Amino acid sequence: MDTLKRKLVGSSIVLMFVALQSCNLLPTFDPLNFIRAKSTVNERFVDSETTNATHPIPNVIVATDTYQFIAVSDIHITDYSDNLAQVFAVAETDNTDFLLLVGDICNGRTKQLEAAKKQVEAWDKKPCYYVAGNHDLFFSWEEYLTHFGSSSYTFEVETSARKDLFIAIESASGTFGAKQTAWLKRQVANRHLYRHCIIFTHTNFFARPFDTNGIYTKEERISLLSLFSSFDVTMVITGHAHKEHRTVLGNVLYITLPALENGGSIRFDVGNEIQASTIVP
Repeated sequence: MDTLKRKLVGSSIVLMFVALQSCNLLPTFDPLNFIRAKSTVNERFVDSETTNATHPIPNVIVATDTYQFIAVSDIHITDYSDNLAQVFAVAETDNTDFLLLVGDICNGRTKQLEAAKKQVEAWDKKPCYYVAGNHDLFFSWEEYLTHFGSSSYTFEVETSARKDLFIAIESASGTFGAKQTAWLKRQVANRHLYRHCIIFTHTNFFARPFDTNGIYTKEERISLLSLFSSFDVTMVITGHAHKEHRTVLGNVLYITLPALENGGSIRFDVGNEIQASTIVP
């Protein structure tokens, strides 16, 4: 009987939250966001585009034909964790030109978002570029947008000889969405103008060699993998799986980053070729 009562109580709580959600009575930080984000990927893309218009993403200019950047994912910052500070220390030692933070910066709580932003602002020595992960949207896309800005944008790295194109894509809901995908197609159409085209997004495409992870729908995965290959995308950098993985398919290098929460990150040395080196804590 006790087990039955517990099940009934649990079911009642879930039904209560669903009822409140349908009446828009839940607070901004809604426990249901652990199951789904209240905003859609199309809505978030429109917000990102609006933000891009008022806060343009800066490009990177380097004096030579080579440069370095560090990519990290699944940072999961709390108000007391210092894993970002460790990456910043490596970036200064290695003369890194910029950093990519590829989602799950924290778990979406206001205090964690503020703590993450304070860590970045306190360092403020090199440009940092962000995309949202699923954990970042657990409570509020609006909070993420306020602290970290757009999650769909491009920027260029201008070297002494060529330019490289970086494309940030928001995939926190396990999809690119129709509007963002149409925008992506317009960006990669200019691929021929650049030496490299590098896409970074949170949700990974591969869990094991040549085995898609099942998060994207089958149709969307096939369409996106074909798009990347057709336009000669150099590399796609993702996170989410908390485990490093590398796959080459259709001449595109897919790298899933290790979780910074567990101490992992990857340094990229970019010239005519790209070398990716795991940074071991």
